[in-house]
Amino acid sequence: MTPHQILAAFTRLLALWWLLYVVSQTPGLYVHNEHLQMDNRTPVIVVTVLQLGMCAFLWMFPATVARKLLPIKETSSAPAARIADWQMLGVICIGLWALTHAIPDTVYWAILLNTWLGPESGTLALTVAQRARIASTVVSLVTGIGLVFGARGITTYIFGIRKTRPGPPTGSE
Repeated sequence: MTPHQILAAFTRLLALWWLLYVVSQTPGLYVHNEHLQMDNRTPVIVVTVLQLGMCAFLWMFPATVARKLLPIKETSSAPAARIADWQMLGVICIGLWALTHAIPDTVYWAILLNTWLGPESGTLALTVAQRARIASTVVSLVTGIGLVFGARGITTYIFGIRKTRPGPPTGSE
């Protein structure tokens, strides 16, 4: 299998994982509605439909996603992929995995913060544990986006270090 085929298969698996995660998180957003002064049903429905749409897109067009995320020139004369392509594939897959948790968690916290917090309470109404979970979600989101869209640079930095090691001193220095 080529890196594109593996990434396409992984994209479909992530779409399925994301779907299950969204389905498991959405009811919890409705439960909080009884204790709130604001009605959050509309934002929950809109964001859930958007996430389900993204899951459907990833499921139906995995090859398109793979070509966009892994810009490798595939030629018929070179069927074997280079090691750098496989390394970049690994970085992208880790980033996509991080995003499958970070995106639904971001949506969850955005909806809860929108409905929990009023202008008078601000973020002081949050417990330390809630603030820590929000910070963790933000770090996961930023890390996942960085890994997916910066895979080429990260791969070059991490795996290119081996190629650029200086040799033994020549004595002319």
